[in-house]
Amino acid sequence: MLDLFTKLFSRSIGLIGYFADHLPLRALNNKIVVTPSYEVDICDSERECLIKTEQIYGVHYRYSLKYFQKETFISCHKDVIFLGNSGAIVEERNAVVAESAFDELRLIKSPSFRMPSLMFGKNKKGVYTSVIHLPWSKWNIYHWFIDCLPRFYSIKQIPFESTIFLIVNDRLEPFQEESVKFFLQEDSRLKLVKIKNSEKWYIDEFWLPSFASSHMSGYLPKEHICYVKSIILQGYQINNSSSKKKIYISRKGALKRRILNEASIINLLERSGYLIVQAEKLAFRDQVELFVNASVIISCHGAGLTHVLFASDCKVVEIQPENMVKSHYCLLSKACGHEYRSYISGTADNNLDFCIDLDGFVDLIGDLIN
Repeated sequence: MLDLFTKLFSRSIGLIGYFADHLPLRALNNKIVVTPSYEVDICDSERECLIKTEQIYGVHYRYSLKYFQKETFISCHKDVIFLGNSGAIVEERNAVVAESAFDELRLIKSPSFRMPSLMFGKNKKGVYTSVIHLPWSKWNIYHWFIDCLPRFYSIKQIPFESTIFLIVNDRLEPFQEESVKFFLQEDSRLKLVKIKNSEKWYIDEFWLPSFASSHMSGYLPKEHICYVKSIILQGYQINNSSSKKKIYISRKGALKRRILNEASIINLLERSGYLIVQAEKLAFRDQVELFVNASVIISCHGAGLTHVLFASDCKVVEIQPENMVKSHYCLLSKACGHEYRSYISGTADNNLDFCIDLDGFVDLIGDLIN
């Protein structure tokens, strides 16, 4: 009787949330595979980018040796706690399911794991799912479009015909609200419900859609890419144009990761017919449309390059400093079928700003400016 009272009291008013154990889902037998794992062929130029990333960040994986796209799946979980501060779920023994927080590596940094927090409990009836991934996707375009939205393709495969409640955090950015609306229009089973950061919900049945992406990688299975791309373009009513543009994405309005001698780059590219764009000054729909109709995209490393997801048969040139080479957009471009070129030059300062060697840059893009 005392145990029952304690359980009911905890669920009704909430207690300090502290979850010190985790459960790797791969050890369980409740997965339905959506797309299988497979090896991705890496060319020499892509391998050079991957090697530099590994050398700089000392990562635990070795994509340069072999890159495997992990399987995607859905899994059904009974009697779980859903955490509003992260999107993670908790099962027996108060253990966090690692894959609900991406994996064990990201779980360590998640507010769901070994971080005390006051969380108020609510009982919820019905079938639930979610694509929440906090704090990473709170404002970040890359994590929203690469980590979160591709999970909708797996949600589409849930073998349940009645209402499925889709949990999102209660403070979405406008572009996130728009994109979620598009997926709800496509899947009539989904009904939107919002959770506060300070809440934990006790749920009878939860379907977990796995993450398709990996660390330092925007690579996604073709099925997930095509689904996200089609839903977003249909939602915004954007069509491919026969008139393609060559664009350069400037970060001069950003607070960091700027190219200090960018004026020379802009002068060169403008004379070659490039459109110079500050993406943050455009409405989100206009950003997507710009990339859909791009034949060449040149940009410093940054979240704006996430939009190569919407381009078709495009040439992507990414500029990075020698001490901060990251492989996210190399692998995203690979998955999208784009021709990718990496220009690595200069050294980033404490603000991540850097200068590049212009002669080497011209050598790399010579065929793109004639």
